[in-house]
Formats: sequence, C-alpha cells, structure tokens
Amino acid sequence: MLKHFNPYVMPPCSRDEGYLFVNDSQKVDPAKFTQEFTAWADLLAPADVGFQIGYDEDIEFWTDGDGDWGNAMVTTLKNAAGVFWVDFTVKEVFP
Repeated sequence: MLKHFNPYVMPPCSRDEGYLFVNDSQKVDPAKFTQEFTAWADLLAPADVGFQIGYDEDIEFWTDGDGDWGNAMVTTLKNAAGVFWVDFTVKEVFP
C-alpha cells in the first residue's frame, strides 16, 4: 500500500503489479471530493485504489451522509478497492 494525496508523487512502478494506492486528501471542498478521487483512480489505473477519509477538518462532510458517498465511489470506479476511515475519528461516527 502506498499512500499520499498527490498521485504525481507515487513511484513510477508498474500499475499492474498488485499495489494499492490510497488517497489521504483532507481539507478538500466537499463538492470536489468526488472529482478529485475519480481523477486519482483514473491516473493510477489499472492499479487498485482506496480512499482514506474521516479527518477532523472534513468531519461535517462525512457525518452529514449515511455512507452513500463511499458506496458510490467503490461501485462506480472500476479500480476502487475500498474506503478507509482514519482511526482517530472512527468512534465518533461508528461508536
């Protein structure tokens, strides 16, 4: 697993060697999360990608929904492997 918010700093390894690339962006305009994460998936395809969410700065966005956004990302993006909640806020949303 390789994790960062900028896909252009990911190592130039082959995208079909079994790596999981996880986007850990935070402080992104909620209206642009889907756009950013879709671009991440497209740029790193065909590799599996994931998304780390639940940062304090973004908690309003994540707690306003019921998980539909994460489910939509995983089912819409052909190379999405999962959505991962950060450990330091997970109990606020999933007690």
